[in-house]
Amino acid sequence: MEITERIAGLLEEKFVADEAYNDCFTVDIEMKPNNRLLVFWMQTLDFPLTNASTSVAIWKVLLMKRVIGQHIRAGSQQPRTESPTKIFTAVP
Repeated sequence: MEITERIAGLLEEKFVADEAYNDCFTVDIEMKPNNRLLVFWMQTLDFPLTNASTSVAIWKVLLMKRVIGQHIRAGSQQPRTESPTKIFTAVP
């Protein structure tokens, strides 16, 4: 199974199991040739919009990055000589 598929599954599990992420969904996941993993996900917006509801809280982004990193390290078969995967999460 490709890493992007594994991360997609992990995100879906997190979005269903964790109440704080129930309003989130995956937009795209890309693995770049330089070992950079780009994860794009969003939070559903409530209308009418207020300043508090127009963006994802920074703690959600940081926690998601940590969860993804732990998942990659736990399943990593990379030799130590390779550069580590860099994870970037992006939300609007």
